[in-house]
Amino acid sequence: MLHVQPDAPLEVIRAAYRALIVLHHPDAGGSHERAVLINSAWSVLSDPDARARYDATLPPRRGVPVWPSSMAAPPDAGPLNRCLFCHDTVPTDTVRCPRCQAPLARVAPVPRPAHTPANPDERRRLRRIDRADWGRLYLSPADEGIDIRLRDLSLDGVSLYIGQPLTVGQRLRVTAARFDAVLDIVGCWARANIWVASGRFVTVDLSGAH
Repeated sequence: MLHVQPDAPLEVIRAAYRALIVLHHPDAGGSHERAVLINSAWSVLSDPDARARYDATLPPRRGVPVWPSSMAAPPDAGPLNRCLFCHDTVPTDTVRCPRCQAPLARVAPVPRPAHTPANPDERRRLRRIDRADWGRLYLSPADEGIDIRLRDLSLDGVSLYIGQPLTVGQRLRVTAARFDAVLDIVGCWARANIWVASGRFVTVDLSGAH
């Protein structure tokens, strides 16, 4: 309901709740029933004891531990055997999750130069996507997806225009003509009547159109 990971810290959950309750509050034209569910989710997840009882009802999380997207997998972690979008166990040496078709190739952190190069080609090793390009965003594996407009593509992430706020720490999937990626939202801000979100790749496929 709050679009957060099961192990999300309280500050991420609080930010997600605040953004969603503003969006769906009846005074803002939202649904009363949806606002009640959002408030109910917050009341459970903001209370440590209630959250622990709720977590105990969840199915076991299978596969290897989820490493922060800003880190490369440690050398002894072995092959990735878990989809980082739907959390399903996947065969080794596969490039896409058989269940949700999300890409499985992990993204290592991009080294940052100690100084700003004068040559733009040195500053950005992937060309920027044209502002007119479009994509599709999925908040969960079961989500039907929503259309988004892409703003910029870099070696380790993407920024986009969207009609609703996203939460820092939120994990989602974006597909476009030039890439398919699972990413973590690292920033979101309002611009006029639209939202601009920035995400860091967790897994990505740059091989072609999707």
